[in-house]
Amino acid sequence: MKYVLKHLIPIGVIILILSACGENSPENKVSQEDQQRFDSLMALILKYRYSNLDTTSYYADEIYKLSYKSGDVRMKCQSENIKGWIAKQQGNYGIAKTHFLISLHMARENGFIKQEKYVTNNLGLLFYNLDRYDSSLYYHMESLRLREIEGDLEEIAVSYNNIALVYYKTHFYKDAIVFFNKASELNASIGVVDYHSLTNLGICYIGIGEVEYAESHLLSVLEACKGKCIPKILNEIYIGLGDISQRQKKYESALSRFNKALEIAQEYGLKSGEADCLYRLANIHFSFKNIEETFQYLDQVETLLRNAPYRHWQKYVYELYSKLHASQDDFHNAYKYRLLYDSVSNIISSDSIKRQLTYLQIKNAERDNLETISKQEQHIASKNFLLIFLIIALTSILFVGVVVYRLYKLQKKSKEHLHETLEELQTTQEKLISQEKMAALGQLVAGIAHELNNPLGSLRGLLEPVSDHFNKVVKQFHAVLGQLSDEQLSHVFAIIREYEGQDRISESFHGTRRSLKKQLQKELEANDLHLSSAAVEQLVEMNSTPLDSRIVELLSLPNGEEVLDMLHSIVMHQKGTGQMQTVVRRIAKVVSALQTYSQPQRHNQEFEPVDIIENVETVLTLIQNELKRGISLVKNFPPTASKIQANPDALNQVWTNLLMNSIQALPNHQGTIEIIIRENNEYIVVEIKDNGRGISPEDQDKIFEAFYTTKERGYGTGLGLNISKKIVEDHGGKIGFRSEIGETVFRVELPKHLEQENHQAL
Repeated sequence: MKYVLKHLIPIGVIILILSACGENSPENKVSQEDQQRFDSLMALILKYRYSNLDTTSYYADEIYKLSYKSGDVRMKCQSENIKGWIAKQQGNYGIAKTHFLISLHMARENGFIKQEKYVTNNLGLLFYNLDRYDSSLYYHMESLRLREIEGDLEEIAVSYNNIALVYYKTHFYKDAIVFFNKASELNASIGVVDYHSLTNLGICYIGIGEVEYAESHLLSVLEACKGKCIPKILNEIYIGLGDISQRQKKYESALSRFNKALEIAQEYGLKSGEADCLYRLANIHFSFKNIEETFQYLDQVETLLRNAPYRHWQKYVYELYSKLHASQDDFHNAYKYRLLYDSVSNIISSDSIKRQLTYLQIKNAERDNLETISKQEQHIASKNFLLIFLIIALTSILFVGVVVYRLYKLQKKSKEHLHETLEELQTTQEKLISQEKMAALGQLVAGIAHELNNPLGSLRGLLEPVSDHFNKVVKQFHAVLGQLSDEQLSHVFAIIREYEGQDRISESFHGTRRSLKKQLQKELEANDLHLSSAAVEQLVEMNSTPLDSRIVELLSLPNGEEVLDMLHSIVMHQKGTGQMQTVVRRIAKVVSALQTYSQPQRHNQEFEPVDIIENVETVLTLIQNELKRGISLVKNFPPTASKIQANPDALNQVWTNLLMNSIQALPNHQGTIEIIIRENNEYIVVEIKDNGRGISPEDQDKIFEAFYTTKERGYGTGLGLNISKKIVEDHGGKIGFRSEIGETVFRVELPKHLEQENHQAL
């Protein structure tokens, strides 16, 4: 119910507002008095927008009321954009998105080019903050297009900088460098020095490994901008210099530079910069095994992140906490923080935009190559035509023409026959591959059903408490809130908004439930509050320490425990719905892997960029249940691997055949399977190793033959390894093995750079 209301209400509001806007045209005459008041309010907003957000928000509300009262579409369009900007600054990204989209619709419907330029830029910044870099890039590109139409060089430079930041965030450093250079050159042409762009340019050179040039560049920017640039830029410069020192293993210099950056961040309230510095200092101390100092810095980062939307820093902190607890043999907490790290990583994953940007770059390269090839073919065709004409003119013998014609017809007929035969062979091969794939899938059905039943059971278990909390809120809402004053009501709604979308409902990071309860009891006694044990338990579940002054005020009311009970039900309802979303994502992951695996083999399918790690992980998701029953799986993967041109569906079949063979080779379904992925200059290498019974010497020469199997009837067709060998060779690769009692290793080598003629799949 909460999900439906959360999404339907903003949609309904947009529809109603846009319907109302349709009744007014841009030509509506607005009174001189309304126009003057609008201009005055706009001037006040521009005056206070960076110095006093509360004052700016008040004037934004006034200008919003005035615009809808006047009925002028242009005023409405501007006021919606302003309201969206205020909401974004306050961290209310959902509300900001709604206002921006309304403003964009008005601007496009009525041809307000200038306003469309501003709102697309704001949408680009909004999606950048939400880590949705594909949408951010789209709107920044739109804003750049509009700014180029108007020809404002300073604004075009801003768009170049924003686009560069998207590429920087997604680790496309070379593309980021191109746009940062464009921004710097354009600013220089109009006499503007943009230290922010220059700083980001230096950090990009760190990303591509040119640390010496990056250090020289950042030091020159630091010298030039002293006393001229804002503290945020100085903070970023010192962080970049510290990163360089750390990469060069100059740890004393790194500590000095990070501490300098930390001083700047703390002095000027730069929360993101402070979190960055504290995390990097913790990382250095952890590398020196200074456990106490590492915990101190991580605790400070955690305190900063409790009420701040910096999820990328939460991910890094959770990862380091996990390593830190593991180093102390505290595997329970190490596992808990690893789960938190995985959860946050899934939320902010930028793999989607990386794949999209890579795809666009590849398509551009393909287009350029096709144009070059087309020109060469035209040139060759013209030469061939001239040669044929000369031959015919010189010979002038009809007999030769007849012979040539007969030979042509014969060759055409032979080619057609050969093509039909090849088609039949390919169709037969595709059927065999599909049959083998479906046979393997049949063996996995029970495991896949188990992988789906578990989260479905969790989902069923969550539905009842979520429903109970919702019904409890419905019953208490009017009776409890009806007794509160307007100010107390505003406290209640403010507390609810702060809990929504935050991770405060989970257990305390560094204290047991008992210690948290003791701390709450002390705070309650200090505020002369005497609550029932049930009420104290509710505060513990809400993780309400230290006690907020607004909660203290509400608890001091005669019906304070009733108000707390209602707040607790709302917060636990939010927690339940969040857990349900996690379970649904788990189900979606299994279904997605099943869809990918069961894709039918397509004739003449073009190769595409394939991430081998993701390709193997898709198969592991499907056979996960087979691996749970007494088998230890060891994944020796690099953080990233180069993408290769391949057919992902065909490679899925290879990994499935090899892994199922390893599983069936383990006696009593007990043992270890290790998957190793590495690469060299020429190949991506995948090795699958098991400690099973091994392959007998007399069978080793025959295992790649079609229909040869050593398995019992019903457990194999004898086609798996034969098909796998054919798939690998069609990719220009090699497959081999070595086996003895207690260890079998299959090795697949796939070329990183495939020849042009091999760019067609099976």
